[in-house]
Amino acid sequence: MIFFKNHPRSFLLLFLVLTIEGFIASIGVLSVAPLADFILDHNLKEPSEVTLFFVSYIQKINLSPSILIFSSFFIFINLIKAIFEILIRLCVLIIKYAVQKEIMTNLLRTFLYTQFSFFTNQSQGKFLNTFNREVTVVGDTLGHLTMQLAQTVQLLIYLIVPLMIDPIMTISALGIAIVLSTPFLFLKQKSYNLGKANTHTSNKTMSVISEIFSGIRVLIANSRQEKMINLHKEVFSQHVKATVKSQILAQSIQSIYYPIGIAAAICSMGISIFLGVKLSDTAIVLWSLLRAMPILGTLIRTNISISNFIPSYEQLEKLKDEADKVKLKNGDLKINNFSDKIIFKDVQFSYTSKNIIFKKLNIEVFANKFNAIIGKSGTGKSTILDLMMRMQIPRNGKIYVDGKNLQDLDIISFRKIIGYVSQEPFLFNGSIRDNLLWATENKTDKEILEACELANAKKFIINARNGLETFIGDNGIMLSGGQRQRIAIARALLRDPKILIFDEPTSALDNQTEMAIIETINNFRNKLSIVVVTHRLSLIKKADNIINIDELNI
Repeated sequence: MIFFKNHPRSFLLLFLVLTIEGFIASIGVLSVAPLADFILDHNLKEPSEVTLFFVSYIQKINLSPSILIFSSFFIFINLIKAIFEILIRLCVLIIKYAVQKEIMTNLLRTFLYTQFSFFTNQSQGKFLNTFNREVTVVGDTLGHLTMQLAQTVQLLIYLIVPLMIDPIMTISALGIAIVLSTPFLFLKQKSYNLGKANTHTSNKTMSVISEIFSGIRVLIANSRQEKMINLHKEVFSQHVKATVKSQILAQSIQSIYYPIGIAAAICSMGISIFLGVKLSDTAIVLWSLLRAMPILGTLIRTNISISNFIPSYEQLEKLKDEADKVKLKNGDLKINNFSDKIIFKDVQFSYTSKNIIFKKLNIEVFANKFNAIIGKSGTGKSTILDLMMRMQIPRNGKIYVDGKNLQDLDIISFRKIIGYVSQEPFLFNGSIRDNLLWATENKTDKEILEACELANAKKFIINARNGLETFIGDNGIMLSGGQRQRIAIARALLRDPKILIFDEPTSALDNQTEMAIIETINNFRNKLSIVVVTHRLSLIKKADNIINIDELNI
């Protein structure tokens, strides 16, 4: 459906190439007759009607029938056919990757515009495997299906010609081939089960890889390298076991079917000889059948292989359906400023039905003030930030921004006025400039350095080996914790935010770096609305509005 709906030009191109290739293939099949007749009788005393047709056209261009003419024509036609087969393959690949790109784009768009809870309820390895392997498998399947269309047309051509020449021999061969291939049809369920195991073990393998590199620092610090190596070896062995069976099944069907096809063609040739059919006609039919039988075997293999690919498509669709169920409903009211306050009114929230974080949360966050959210670990401080940015949705109650219900706001416009700095800021594998400009565009070097100065990051950036072009490694591994935090603050400032949100900005920093970050935050007092989740007394003292979760009756 995706193919027909979104890629009509590709379909028409494939159909055109298939039609031309079919016409050439039929000529190629028929060109066997004069070659066979001439080899048996140079004088062509009793030629077939096909040979007479070829001879008449040769004579029209003043050429005499000869082995050189017939063999050259046979080779030439098959060469042209081979070229068109390459064009068919090209069309199939174009279609396959166009559809695959569309599936990946739509899937990614569905995921990225869903509620944040969708990601917390899924394994990262499952996401990575879906995009790394399963979408590719689905694309391959679409390629196989498109190729199946092409091969079906080829098969029809290779069968129509011999049916016209010798229907008895052709029908006999087809009947024998179909009877002998019936047992293969019972392998579809086996193929599906192997495909399911293949997908499951691939998810597990990718999960382990994801965990290894996400927690590489902790892993090395605790000397658990061998444990993770052995775990990966174990899950990968399970995947190999499943995928080898899956691939062998697919390959063995075509390999086993090939001699079956030859046997069917030879049996039909025996019938033809017994019935006294001309050898040239028998040659046409035999040549057609020898070309048709491998195609028939490929179609049977592809049909069974599709069952193997279905679990990949099922996983892809299941994830998409789960994302659609929690799709973020966006409001229509656009917002480009924050001038009064954010109010939480009787907000109830829980991650699960048993784990209730807030029963009735009532708090206020004021504009152009330093708002500090404090409380014991696990009391929901960071959850308040998620609710404020609509990363999470309250089960009950309302959140108002300048008197407007947060659910009625256009969330994209609201988030554009927010600068967010997490406890562990995420940096990308690139230069300092790349990271600073990631959340915004069209900023001059002057504007970049002004933001860096406000974030107390300008000095170390200027002193870096290549300044703004300094490469910082994966997640800023070449920087200290304080430097990463200050780049994250500068990145947030470059968005020109109205609200600046910090989630435990100094929790993992030494005293000196902590004081630098506190100084940075002080730079924004009375300029921006600041919201800080913290347990540091040094930050709390600076706050205009302190929200103590422990003292609230929630």
